[in-house]
Amino acid sequence: MRKNILLILFTTFIFSQNQAQNIIYYETASFCKSAMVIGGYNKYKGDIVIPSTINVDTKKKGPNGYYYITETYKVEGIDHSAFSQCDSLESISFPETLRFISSNAFKNCKLLTDVRIPAKVESIGGASVTISSSVTYDDYKYAFSGCENLENIYVYWPNRFNAMSTGFDEGEYETRYSYNFVSEDVHTTVWYAAEDCNIKALGPKKRFVPGAFEVIEDRNFFSTSFSLPPYPEYPNRHIVSITYNGEELYPQDSIYTITNIEDNSLHSIAAIVHDDETGEDIATSFNVKTKALNISLSTTKIGQTTIKTRISATNEKDAIYSEIGVYYDGNYYPADNDRYVIFSNLIPNKTYKMYPYAIYNGNIKIAATATEITTQGLTPQIEMLDLTPTSFTAKGKYANIDATVNETGFTDYDASELLTLTGLDPATKYTIEYYVKTKEGSNEKVTTTFTTPALEMTTLNPKVVSNSCAIVAATTNMSDEETNAGFQWRKYEAPETLPSSEGYAAIYNGQLEGYIKNLQATSFYNVRAFYKSTAGKYYYSDWVTFDPSDFSYFEPTVHTYPTEELTANSAKVKGYVLQGTDAITEQGFVYWPTGTNKANATRSVTVPENASIVIAKGQVMNATLEGLTPSTTYNFCAFVTTASGTIYGEEHSFTTKADETGIESLESEQPTPSIIGYYDLNGRKLSEPQHGITIVRYSDGTARKILSK
Repeated sequence: MRKNILLILFTTFIFSQNQAQNIIYYETASFCKSAMVIGGYNKYKGDIVIPSTINVDTKKKGPNGYYYITETYKVEGIDHSAFSQCDSLESISFPETLRFISSNAFKNCKLLTDVRIPAKVESIGGASVTISSSVTYDDYKYAFSGCENLENIYVYWPNRFNAMSTGFDEGEYETRYSYNFVSEDVHTTVWYAAEDCNIKALGPKKRFVPGAFEVIEDRNFFSTSFSLPPYPEYPNRHIVSITYNGEELYPQDSIYTITNIEDNSLHSIAAIVHDDETGEDIATSFNVKTKALNISLSTTKIGQTTIKTRISATNEKDAIYSEIGVYYDGNYYPADNDRYVIFSNLIPNKTYKMYPYAIYNGNIKIAATATEITTQGLTPQIEMLDLTPTSFTAKGKYANIDATVNETGFTDYDASELLTLTGLDPATKYTIEYYVKTKEGSNEKVTTTFTTPALEMTTLNPKVVSNSCAIVAATTNMSDEETNAGFQWRKYEAPETLPSSEGYAAIYNGQLEGYIKNLQATSFYNVRAFYKSTAGKYYYSDWVTFDPSDFSYFEPTVHTYPTEELTANSAKVKGYVLQGTDAITEQGFVYWPTGTNKANATRSVTVPENASIVIAKGQVMNATLEGLTPSTTYNFCAFVTTASGTIYGEEHSFTTKADETGIESLESEQPTPSIIGYYDLNGRKLSEPQHGITIVRYSDGTARKILSK
């Protein structure tokens, strides 16, 4: 027997992109510019096209150092077990340059149905291809063993009439081969019998039952039929009986049939053949096999609580189904006329195992492998809105498609979607968790970890406003919302064991400010800013020394914040006031309607006569402006009045929301009230508004306070 031995030393390992899910890996031999497909690196799936050539970057050494050149290598081989166990590989296309397919190259590739081998292939499964008067099967290595759905192998050798070893598992009894003529060339379909393969002939099938007959089989899914015409070599032998599972089969028109059996299953048929010459009965057996009913389930739409599936069968042209559908959780769900099955009221973000099934001639077939489908989740997220050394604000979000959300919140905190924490320790790591619960039963969570920035505090030189009072200030990177910061002060000569005086202050736009009273002009003082976290830990700036006897005149400090909350008839406003040299006699907010929004705040305020005022208290003032007109723009600002006059904060504007009750249109039809008189705070009538606060009375019985400079 002659064998062709292919010996190539492959050294270089490279890969090339084939499809999104498949990267083909190679080893290359530089001396002959040859490449071989190798396995072990990828679970190939779907459709594979092996190129005829690949480009390889080769490192060369030249007079000036190393450089690279690109060389072309021919793909000539498939390595041992290269595609073994790739049970999702559906088809493969070989290049015309291919010369050999090694042993076990496609073992257990269960979805392969057709393989077309080019003319230049010299070895399959380790066996040489011998084109001679006989067929050589020696030393094959099962290149396609376990390919249970493989029906056709096409081997293209023009004008050659002999078969070849294809590396299938050897059957117990028989050798199959057939010829198929195409044009003037002979394309030979050659196969070696295997119980775990499903080879389908392109021409006459010669399957020999030892002793007498060939088997001509017609397979279906849940039944199979066969006839047993005699071989001319045994004219004196005839069938005595054919039995299956101990029961004798009787032919109809020379056809034996067994029904109501499983698909894709092998069945042993017992036969007794009588030899007229010897007078003996010969017991023998052979196998017949039903087709594989390949049903599958695909998804056309996946929601959070719904899944839309579609059932299909690859062999449906030959089968008549009484029902197809989905088997799930112990129940059968038939498909509609368009083969869809829709599931609802599912739990978001949960994996469901569903099995397609088909009923054919009273037999029910459930797919052996489940299709795992995961519903979409609500994907909770935490969005960080603000982060300072001592506070943070975060918002919880989620994406809802078709679920019913019944609870959201931050774990361990009384906050549903917006969480603000203050009093944190600077430069400290924190973790928060946000959850979303649905009526359907899901509970999705997400956590985020953040670290607060380092605290910055620098005490400024105090503004001494009198011989006993001083404005103290410090720059800081804390939020305006922080209330746990302030100042400590003590006499310069005070012993360290003496506790410092302490008071909390307010922050505006990165500046911490406070007011110290009852200082003694005969002593120097030290002052420093501090922050006290909720955990009780103190953080300090450096001490700054000042002389309370060195004072000057300072106006009060007044600031206005943007509007916080708006309705159709009200607005919440916020301001900031800090006393200067003069005592404050009144403070609050002044507001009036205007026709135009002001985009930027300004300290240059012109208050009209019909402006209204609201009195407020505290260094940080809060007030609600009520009785406003819907869909109307107002200007407002904070103010403070001392013996020296009135000081205003920045001017802001807002527009009230529309009146959803419909009352607005009725009120707008009423006449605008006219002014009937001006009065001071003691009720005395005035001829015109005076400096300071004036009470204005209107014809509709209402009254407002206005503030004039």
